[in-house]
Amino acid sequence: MTVYIILAAVGAAVGAAFGLAVLAAVVWALTRPDDRIQMASICLFGCIALYCAVAMQLHEVNATLGILAGVYSAALYGVLAAFAIYQKRWAWKATIVAFGLHASMTVAVVLAALQSGKVVWLALVVWVVLGALGLYASLHKGTREVMSGLSA
Repeated sequence: MTVYIILAAVGAAVGAAFGLAVLAAVVWALTRPDDRIQMASICLFGCIALYCAVAMQLHEVNATLGILAGVYSAALYGVLAAFAIYQKRWAWKATIVAFGLHASMTVAVVLAALQSGKVVWLALVVWVVLGALGLYASLHKGTREVMSGLSA
């Protein structure tokens, strides 16, 4: 019994340290313009992964909506590649629009989460964090300066 308590305490300490390290990396990355671009890209990739999961769930209920969500995910993947790899100005603007759509879709997810279990609420927290962090990284003054400088 004591061994389980010690293992649980060690596991909690390691988990807390890992969580703090990830949080510190995010905060540090948001202080540099080039890292903000990559942070927005990572958040967009996370959103795309969530959209793919939603597309699979929707396809079981309504094939048309599932296919549309899948096409939207594929289009965003193209925008992600143009933004993260080539840092195209149009892709940066499309990323801002995508995060705006993501924020508006959160309302629909909240309404669906009211009728679902706790797992959906956990996914909703990840959904909101990715959207907020990505939108912040995309709209930051330093990111705008970098993207404006690239197009000049």
